[in-house]
Amino acid sequence: MATGDTPAVSDLMNLMHHNAQYGCCHCFAHGESIAKTMCFLESKGPAPMRDVGSICRAEGSRPGGGRYNAFAELPTLTCSAFFGQDEMHLLDHGTGHQLYQALGGKFCPGTAGLGRKSHGMHLQERLQRLEYPFALDVSLDDIKKAVSTSRADILTAFASTWRSMKESNGKRKAIDWMDFLLFIVPTVVIDHLYFADAKQTVRDLVLACSIVQQWSITASNIVAVEQAIGRWHSFLRCKISDGKLKSNIFVMNQHMLVHLGFMLREMGPLRAYSCHLIERMISAYTSVIKSRKEPGKNMENVLFRMVAISHCHGNRPARTGPADKRTSNFEVASDDVAGPQLWSSPTRYSMAELANTIGMEWEDLVQQLLPFWAGEGVSSFEEQDSVVCTTKMWKDLVVYRVRSSFDSRHVRANNLVVLKHIYGFVRKFFSHTVKGVTRLFAATESLSNVRPLLGMLFLVSSNHSQGEIRIVDVKSFKGMAGLVHNTKDGAIRHIVWPSLTHNQ
Repeated sequence: MATGDTPAVSDLMNLMHHNAQYGCCHCFAHGESIAKTMCFLESKGPAPMRDVGSICRAEGSRPGGGRYNAFAELPTLTCSAFFGQDEMHLLDHGTGHQLYQALGGKFCPGTAGLGRKSHGMHLQERLQRLEYPFALDVSLDDIKKAVSTSRADILTAFASTWRSMKESNGKRKAIDWMDFLLFIVPTVVIDHLYFADAKQTVRDLVLACSIVQQWSITASNIVAVEQAIGRWHSFLRCKISDGKLKSNIFVMNQHMLVHLGFMLREMGPLRAYSCHLIERMISAYTSVIKSRKEPGKNMENVLFRMVAISHCHGNRPARTGPADKRTSNFEVASDDVAGPQLWSSPTRYSMAELANTIGMEWEDLVQQLLPFWAGEGVSSFEEQDSVVCTTKMWKDLVVYRVRSSFDSRHVRANNLVVLKHIYGFVRKFFSHTVKGVTRLFAATESLSNVRPLLGMLFLVSSNHSQGEIRIVDVKSFKGMAGLVHNTKDGAIRHIVWPSLTHNQ
């Protein structure tokens, strides 16, 4: 076993090895040979972990089965953890997709042969009567509708389509399943699971998958992941023993989840060697290949052309000297030229016009701006003092937009910002110059009645129709967030972050 495994996890891994050998949980449904190749040597007792030498020598291969995967010949094969653990396949297509299928009753023993006669809420009521652990108190269509309705309020930092299966014609990419698992399940699905014990165990699964997606993982995080996966698998085994769940839920992917702790110790966070970037590159190349007769030659020509373009760009003389801000289409702060920038056709307003545009009283605008200029000895402003207003801001490689600059029915935009203990929509970006010093500000409409929801991973806003207007320095922006509709109450939105920080 891997060094550092807890006794409970070690027992669980031995049990999963037993399942892979004898098929009682169908752990080898999609690759028994891979499980034995990566994980364990044949053994009557506790199963020892393979080392690199064992994998390269193909010990224990089946007669006539040929040699093992060519990955064994790569110099990057440093340990058995190398096999099968890319997060795109393990968590996205594997765990996220399987959980979605489980919600539809795929692993319920009592629905065999039911076909399409039962669907929607009728199906969920049948699953409830059969005590199927993943039964819902709403239909899957209700959850899909909540997801689709939320699309306009989901920031573009979420690279997925954020659409229901029906809208995406049943074709979902890995990132779609990842967002389903990490964001839709904890905000919408868990609250609608019919049985309380299922809520807790699915929450454990999501928490484990969230932790392993972070760039920074501690030793205590790894222990938490192993314990959460152990509880998840214990729950599944109990339900199988009770006849409430089919044993074929233990596919190869479930076996691989057992090795997450070992994987993290050996190779670090899963995101560090994710295939997502490779998939995007493959997609970019595939779209430019036109030849069916000789696609290889076509690809070669494309690569040479791309390299030639990059070579030409690399040999261009570098431009030196500061840019002339007076002729540019952006605004920057005097003390931080490399910092945030205000974009998109700057327009000069008087301060009185700005107050009227953002819905503030003139006196309130002045009182909120004065503390930012205290160091310059400013004690008041005139209504005709000017500011430069824009609808977009660039900061930390992200473009923020005001709510009025896009059509919310069709376009997703980064408009819900996160400050310290505050969430709000941006009404207007503006730069303000006093005594030759320029600073960048934003007028934000704060979400009202934001509170943590017991047992959930994300905050909840019960009403955001009215809120206080605050003037903030754009440097205080901590990031962006999105809003997911609640299926029970349309006035409730769950606030989700694209950056996972569940280890804090």
